[in-house]
Amino acid sequence: MNHKPLPDRSGNDLRAGDLANHLNPFTDYYALAQESGPRVITHGEGIYLWDTECSGLLGGMGGLWCINIGYGRKELGEVVHRQTDRLAFYNTFFKTSHEPVIELSGRLAELTPESIDNLFFSNSGPEVNDTAFRLVWTYWSALGKAERHSSQLTRC
Repeated sequence: MNHKPLPDRSGNDLRAGDLANHLNPFTDYYALAQESGPRVITHGEGIYLWDTECSGLLGGMGGLWCINIGYGRKELGEVVHRQTDRLAFYNTFFKTSHEPVIELSGRLAELTPESIDNLFFSNSGPEVNDTAFRLVWTYWSALGKAERHSSQLTRC
């Protein structure tokens, strides 16, 4: 493992660039400026991260968003690369689908209880909540009982 700072830009340059152009979420900006800018992460491997000062730390925040597989997983990078060469992303709105969604839906359906055959993929919690509301409303409307949707939503 090579835990060296980025060769092309110093930590000070990167921190100054962040202070000049980036608003860090959940941050006391006065304190950030007093500390000469943020910790700048240069790379990750497995569950660990390194910053411009070569300090290693456990990457506990990544799982909150999108790094639940660890950092530096070359085998997964290769899989992602193959897929992005073919189709990086496409939505499934308006009666549209694509092979990765179809394959993943089938695999997940095999792992879930028999009563769960259909899956909905989302990018965020608000999208899931909105979709749950719409699915409950659609279900009860199809049964001619649209007035029941609000009471059922509280169970979601």
